[in-house]
Amino acid sequence: MNEIEDLQKALFNTIPDMAWLKDRQSRYLAVNEAYVAASGLKEHQILNRTPLEIWPQEWGKTYLQTDEEVMRTGKRKRYEEWRYDPDGQLRWFDTIKTPFRNSQGEIIGTTGISRDITQRKKAEEELARLNRFYAVRSRINQMIARTRNRQSLFAKTCQILVEEGGLKAASIGLFSSTDHQLDTRACFPKRSVMTRRMKQLLADWSSREKERFKSIRTHPFICNEAQLCEPLFPLPRFTRHYRSSSFALFPLVEGRKFIGILFLLAKEEHFFSEDIVSLMRELIADLSYSLTAMVEARRRLQAEEDLLESRRQLRELSAYLQKVREEERLHVCRELHDELGQTLTALGMGLQRLKKDVSLRNTEGQERLGSLIHLTRVTTETVRRIASDLRPLMLDELGLEPSMEWLVETFSSQSAIQVDFHCDLVTVRFDEDTNTALFRILQESLTNVSRHAKASWVHIDIRETEADIQMRIQDNGCGIPDIGDAYRKSLGLVGMRERAYMLGGSLVLSSAEKTGTQIEVVIPKNHRRVEA
Repeated sequence: MNEIEDLQKALFNTIPDMAWLKDRQSRYLAVNEAYVAASGLKEHQILNRTPLEIWPQEWGKTYLQTDEEVMRTGKRKRYEEWRYDPDGQLRWFDTIKTPFRNSQGEIIGTTGISRDITQRKKAEEELARLNRFYAVRSRINQMIARTRNRQSLFAKTCQILVEEGGLKAASIGLFSSTDHQLDTRACFPKRSVMTRRMKQLLADWSSREKERFKSIRTHPFICNEAQLCEPLFPLPRFTRHYRSSSFALFPLVEGRKFIGILFLLAKEEHFFSEDIVSLMRELIADLSYSLTAMVEARRRLQAEEDLLESRRQLRELSAYLQKVREEERLHVCRELHDELGQTLTALGMGLQRLKKDVSLRNTEGQERLGSLIHLTRVTTETVRRIASDLRPLMLDELGLEPSMEWLVETFSSQSAIQVDFHCDLVTVRFDEDTNTALFRILQESLTNVSRHAKASWVHIDIRETEADIQMRIQDNGCGIPDIGDAYRKSLGLVGMRERAYMLGGSLVLSSAEKTGTQIEVVIPKNHRRVEA
C-alpha cells in the first residue's frame, strides 16, 4: 500500500504547477512540491490545515469562499489571482478548482491546480502599456498640430502622459542659462503639493548632480527601480511613499539646442521597458520638431511684422513726401502766379507805354520794343503754364470738376488724341486730399497715354455714389503686356496706387497687349487716411 501511495505522490509531484487536495472542511490532504515551494512552508506545516492557517487572512478567506462555491455547485471554477511570493515579488496565477467525488459520486472535497502566469501577465500589461503609449503619441501629435503656444504644448503633453499613459506624474523643466538650473514650467497633476515637490526634485538634480545632469542633456536617464537610484539621485520624500516605483528623464531640444527635461514618474517598477523608451524617444523627437517649428514660426512672424512695419513707415514717408511736394508745388505756383506773373505783366505794360513814347521815325527802336513785348508775352504764358502744371489754382478755388475739365481740354488741345469726358459729380467741393489724389491720378494717366499708349482716343468717366467717388479711364492703345513688371518699373503707377490706398481706396489696373488699358479708381467719400 505504501508503494502505491509513494507512486501517487511521485506522480503528484511531477505536475509543474501548484496542485493540492482538500477535504470538505478545506483542510489540505495533499500538496505537491511546487505548492510547498510557493508557500515557503514545509509540507507538514500545510497538511491538515486550512488556508486561513497558512496564508494571510485576506487570501485565506478568498480560498475558503471559492472552495465552498465549488462544493455547493458541484462545478469547476477557474479564475485569476495574485499574491506575493516569499521574496516579496508580486505573482499572478491561473487557478482551477474542481469538486472531488467518492465512488458513490458524493463530493468529499476539492482538488485544484494553479499555474504561475506572471510572465504572461507582464507581457499583457507591457503590450497594453505599449498600446497606450502608441495612442498617447498619436494624441500628442494631434495636439501638436493644433497648438501654437509653447507653454500650452508643455502643459497638455504632461496631462496626456498622465491621464492616458498610466503615469503617476509628469513635469517639464526648462534650463536657465543664468543660474544653470531647471525651472519647472509644466506639471501634472496640478496639485500645489505635487508641483512644489516636482520643482524641488528638478532643482535638486540640476544643482547637486551637475556632471550627471550634463549627460542627461544628450541621453535619457531611466531608473526602473527608484530605490536603487538613491545613491545616484537623492530621491525626495514623496517618491518613497511608493513601495516600488520607476522614473525617467528625457532631454528636450529646440532647434538642436538643449532647453530642458521631461520628467516621468510611474508607480510600478520596470515601467520603462525598451519599447516604451523607444516610443518616448520618438515622442520627444516630435516635441522637439514642434518646438523648432514654433521658433521658426516666431521668427517668420517677426519678419512679417518687421516687413509690415517697414511698409507702414515707407507709406507714411511716401504720404508725407507727397504732402510736402504738393505744399511746395502750391507755394511755388503762387509765387510764380502772384509775384513773377504780376512782374511780367507790369513789364509788358511798361514796354507798351515805352513803345508809344518812342518816335515813330525810329524804326529800329520800334522793332526792338516789339520783340521785347512779344518775348514778355511768351514768358508770361510759359510761367502760367508752369504754374498750372505744378498745381492749378482752380483746384483749390473752383473744385475738382472744373479742374478736371481744364486738364482734359489742355490735354486734348496739346495732343492728337480724342477725349470723351463724362463727369457726374453732385458734391461741389471735396476735401483737399481727395481733390489732389483724383486730379493727380488723372493727370498721370493722361501723361502715360500720351507717352506710351499710342492711342487715338481716351474715355474718362467720373461718378459719385453715396459712399465713394469712382473714376474709370479707358484707352484703345497698345496695352501693357506685364502689369506686374510695369509696377516694378514705373514709379508713376506706384504713386497712383499709393495715393488711392492712403485714402482707403483702391486702384485697379487691367490691360493686355494690343487691347488698351483701363484704370479703375475708387475713393471713399468719408475716408480716413491709412497709416499702414
